[in-house]
Amino acid sequence: MSGLINISIDGVAYFKPSERATKTGFIYQIGERILTGYRSGLATDPKTGSPTHFLNSFATLGTYFQTGAWERNNALNTGIFWIACRYIGCYTNPGQIRDFLPDINTNGLYHGYSIGFGVEINNLVNLKALYYRYVKQPEIDYTLPIYQFSFNYSLKK
Repeated sequence: MSGLINISIDGVAYFKPSERATKTGFIYQIGERILTGYRSGLATDPKTGSPTHFLNSFATLGTYFQTGAWERNNALNTGIFWIACRYIGCYTNPGQIRDFLPDINTNGLYHGYSIGFGVEINNLVNLKALYYRYVKQPEIDYTLPIYQFSFNYSLKK
């Protein structure tokens, strides 16, 4: 599966708001996305392998910790190091899932967890490494975890 569009709201609610670099809080995200799955089935079925697009609602909630990070030889080039652990829940209409997995018996609810860390530099560059694991079995084989490595760049005004 892959994603086409993701519209979401996310943020961090700190336990004690402060100007200090080191703090903890709750991390959250809620949204809707359009995913693409490829129909499974017999090779003699002409629909096998065809793409199916479907809506997926999702929400995450977890804990977040951040602390200061800076370049050893340039203390003015500051950033933050962060680590987060999240619970993930999502829902897709079971009929839409059956469009690409015809033999599945599902209620459309899935859940899992993720652990990630990263470094954000000058509110401009964010390097991330995340590990995802969905735990709903035996409906679909979830034995393989998902690894995500990303680079985000923010354009300043």
